[in-house]
Amino acid sequence: MSASYVVFDSLTSRSANAAGGRGLKVSAKSRKSRGVRNLLLEIYGKYRVGHEAKLKEVENLAAVLEPFSEVLTVASYDTAENHLPREEFDRDKYASHTEWYWIPVSGSPAKLVKPKRDAPMKKVLNFVSSQAPELQLSVTDLMVKWEAAMKENPPPEPAKAGALGDVNFDDLPPATEVLTGEEQMEESKKDEF
Repeated sequence: MSASYVVFDSLTSRSANAAGGRGLKVSAKSRKSRGVRNLLLEIYGKYRVGHEAKLKEVENLAAVLEPFSEVLTVASYDTAENHLPREEFDRDKYASHTEWYWIPVSGSPAKLVKPKRDAPMKKVLNFVSSQAPELQLSVTDLMVKWEAAMKENPPPEPAKAGALGDVNFDDLPPATEVLTGEEQMEESKKDEF
């Protein structure tokens, strides 16, 4: 995990009289100072579709954005395991999708709204680029690096579907004969005598 990637264990409101109005105070497992870094925050529910793959996508995003770690931190927050302050984030209690926020050092937080949920990585990078034009990010170059990072550090293989796992249908006994309605009536007449 890169130095610019943090998994938060709590998010709380900052006092309303803070400069710039309402903001976000972050308590992290990593005790780095938040005062000098902008925050790209992924909020998700761990029961989302493709959860393991999405975790790896964000980890690789942080690795690609590592050169900007002096001014930018990529962070993730699981709402299924932790409290989410409703006054800061308008999110359904049991939501399992992903949302992205830009929380600048100064100024108001912004939410990625197109799309509102489960944005592809290119949209996330475009969002970062629009929120931090001073970084002069090349979204095209970052996408190439991110795709390469996904090949070098891929997500785990998805689990096989079904409760039975991998079933070899050739090993099953042959199916019984299926009778039509008329054939069933004939068979039942034979059984009566």
